[in-house]
Amino acid sequence: MSKGRTIGRAGLTGMIAVSWISIVVIGGAWLYFMFADFKADTARIREDHFEDRRSLVKKEVRNAVEMVARIRQDSAGNLSRTLESKIRDVRALHEVLARDLARGTAPTMLRVATVRLMAALDRSEARLYAIRGKTIYLFSPFPKWVDREDALSQVESELEGVTNGQRKLALKVSAGMNRYTLLVKVNEFAAQGLRVVAGACLEMAEDAVKEATLRRLADIRYAKNGILFGGTMEGESILGPAVGQNMWNITDANGMKIVQELIKAAKQGGGFVTYVMPPLGGQRNEAKVSYAEPIPDWGWYTGTGAFVGDLEGIVELKRKQLEQHIQDRVLFILSGMALLGLLALFLSRRMARNIETNVASFTNVWEKATSGQGEIEVASLDYSEFKYLAEAANRMVAERQVVQEALAESLERFSSVVSNIPGIVYHTDFKNGWVNRFVSGTALDVTGYPAEEFMEGGSRSFLSIVHPEDREWVESSLRQGLEHRQTYLADYRIIRRDGEVRWLSDRGRILHGDQGEPARIDGVIFDVTDRKHAEEEYYTHIHFLETLD
Repeated sequence: MSKGRTIGRAGLTGMIAVSWISIVVIGGAWLYFMFADFKADTARIREDHFEDRRSLVKKEVRNAVEMVARIRQDSAGNLSRTLESKIRDVRALHEVLARDLARGTAPTMLRVATVRLMAALDRSEARLYAIRGKTIYLFSPFPKWVDREDALSQVESELEGVTNGQRKLALKVSAGMNRYTLLVKVNEFAAQGLRVVAGACLEMAEDAVKEATLRRLADIRYAKNGILFGGTMEGESILGPAVGQNMWNITDANGMKIVQELIKAAKQGGGFVTYVMPPLGGQRNEAKVSYAEPIPDWGWYTGTGAFVGDLEGIVELKRKQLEQHIQDRVLFILSGMALLGLLALFLSRRMARNIETNVASFTNVWEKATSGQGEIEVASLDYSEFKYLAEAANRMVAERQVVQEALAESLERFSSVVSNIPGIVYHTDFKNGWVNRFVSGTALDVTGYPAEEFMEGGSRSFLSIVHPEDREWVESSLRQGLEHRQTYLADYRIIRRDGEVRWLSDRGRILHGDQGEPARIDGVIFDVTDRKHAEEEYYTHIHFLETLD
């Protein structure tokens, strides 16, 4: 027996290969999915952290807007309560003065003393304290640039006959001045012969509320260094960097008009804007994502944001922690794969020895059978399995020899027939479009092109050399043949490779599959140029004779 590769050794090699391939494939798949999970987890960490930060930014802006709403609501209530308190103070002060001053003091003097004391307690310069008749007017705040006498006359006229209640009065001012609205409360104390009108300019009161609100917003800090910014809908900065400057046309490094985009997002009810922060007020010149919302009625917007670099730093830290965890797991997997590999090697060697022992007898008999000529002697084999294999091998060899001889004879006859046909024989399959499986070599004589150029993988089709005026007719004839399951017949012109125009007659049999779909065409193409020319001459001669008649 030859000292070459044995079945046992092949089996050993195969089992080792299968074992290691299995280990590598399974381990590799495991590692791959771990890596895929790592990438997904990394992306999820980034997405989750960005989303958390976006949510925090949005929450802070929402809280700020809600705080402004509460401040406005509280200020409205405080203003009303302040006016009521002033009225109570006037009454109490008037009563004290009436009791403590000398008897017989004129009511007018009591009212003047009361107003002076109230004015001394009010440190605001923007105020209007006055007396008209038995009515004391206390307006604070009140615009200093409005004509006071005219304003008192308007208020006196509007409140004529009013003894109690609260009203809003619109002051009529000179052209070009802002319009002002007074919130007034009226109380009449008949026992003291006194009526008190306390009021405040709503616009000035609201300006004070705005200033207090901006101070509150400027003091807000979140997430260590997070601050709010804000401005008017016209682009003026009122909170954050560059306060007092108009930032409407400020752009980032990419040409984005930052404030305009923030205002646009705010006008839509709130939204995020990503941009590169300009170096304003010591701000870092880095990418930033901000959220902005409107402050209703004031024509303001407010927002806050986070630098993308800060977010990426946190994400990178978490990614490294996850990466270390993955590395530990990979080391564990590789160690396990090595142990499994050694175990597979041990088991494979044992199985290989068993295979060598079991096939030794068959190998000896097979070598004897294949050393001579002819078939394997089945009777010389001892085991039924090997006898079955030998019989099958003998039958296979005999059948293959018969088939090869028949095929050779059939090809010889077919080639002889095709070579004697004065035309192009072709066979076309319909699989993902019409594909020529066979084109006889006579195609070169008829078209000037080698047959291989028309077959599968070739550079041209029959239709490509059909005369342009006949292509539609050829395609129509083929469609009719397919639709009506008729033999495909068509006469048409082609342009040979050398430019000569020739007439061809195409005859093809269309075969269909089990479902009725077109499967293939077997056909032949003849050069009928001479016949066509003869027909033309014949019809020309007939026409000539008819002309003579």
